[in-house]
Amino acid sequence: MKALSINELKKELTQKSPTELQDICLKLAKFDNKSKEYLSFILFEANDIEGYTLKIKDEMDKAFLNEIDNFSYYYLKKSLQKHFKHINKLIKFSANKQVEVETLLHWLYCIKKANLPMQTSKVLINMRLRAITRIEKAILKMHEDLQFDYQQQLEKFFL
Repeated sequence: MKALSINELKKELTQKSPTELQDICLKLAKFDNKSKEYLSFILFEANDIEGYTLKIKDEMDKAFLNEIDNFSYYYLKKSLQKHFKHINKLIKFSANKQVEVETLLHWLYCIKKANLPMQTSKVLINMRLRAITRIEKAILKMHEDLQFDYQQQLEKFFL
C-alpha cells in the first residue's frame, strides 16, 4: 500500500468531525510508541519549550549517572549511541534550533563531566564530531546575539 501525500491527507482530515479526528489520533497513539510520544509532546510540552529543554537536560543527567556503562568500551559505545539516538528523537519533536543547540551542548558537557574516554574509539569520536557539526549548523541559523553566546559555550569544549 502506497502512502498518500501530505496534501491529500490534509484535505481528508478537513472533512472529518472533531470526534473522528480524536479517534484517529488515539489510534495513531496506540499503533506506535513514537507517535504516542510525539502526541504527548504536542499536547503537553510544545507550549513550554524552555521547560521541555530543562526536562531533556534532567533526563540526560539521570541517564549519565545511572545508564551510561563505562566498564567496557563496547558497552560505553552502545549506551552512548542509544542515548544519542533518544536525544535526537526529542530534538526532532521540538523542531527548534535553540532546543537542539542547548541539548547537544548539554550532552557534550555531560560527556566532559563524566570524564568518558571519547578518544579511544572511532565511533565515539565521530559521534562527538557529529554533535559539534550539528551545533555549528544550528547556530548559523539563529539570531546574532544567540550565535555569539552559543559559540562561546561551544568553544569551552575545545579548551
